[in-house]
Amino acid sequence: SSGSSSSSSSSSSSSSNESNVRSLAGIFVPINDQNGAGADAFQTVGAGNHWSMMLVVLSSIAQEDAFRVSQILHFDSHGRCNSSAADAVSARVLRVISLGNSNTESHGKVSVTQCSTPQQSNG
Repeated sequence: SSGSSSSSSSSSSSSSNESNVRSLAGIFVPINDQNGAGADAFQTVGAGNHWSMMLVVLSSIAQEDAFRVSQILHFDSHGRCNSSAADAVSARVLRVISLGNSNTESHGKVSVTQCSTPQQSNG
C-alpha cells in the first residue's frame, strides 16, 4: 500500500534539501514478535504472539530516477514489545531497497522511530 502525506519529513541525514523532494510514498509492513528471530522464523505458521505496524516512508528525489528512505515509523500498541523485531525487519527492508537503488548513502543512517499510539490493556 502506498499513500501520500502532507506532513514534511526532515531528516538530518538527507543529502538533498526539501525543495528537491518530488513526492512521498509509504510501505506498510506488519511486524510480528517472531520476525526478529532467526532465518527459520518464517517457517513456523502461526508463530509469534503480538503484531504491530511499521511504516517505511519513501521520498523520490527530483532529477533522479531514485528514491530514498526518509523515515521508518513503528506503531506498537503494547509499548516496545516488538521494537527488536521492527529493528530486524527494517534492516532487511533497507537492504532490499538499496539493491535496486543507486542513492543508498542515506539508507544506512535511517533508524526506527517508535511512535506514540493507543496502548492495549490485556486482562
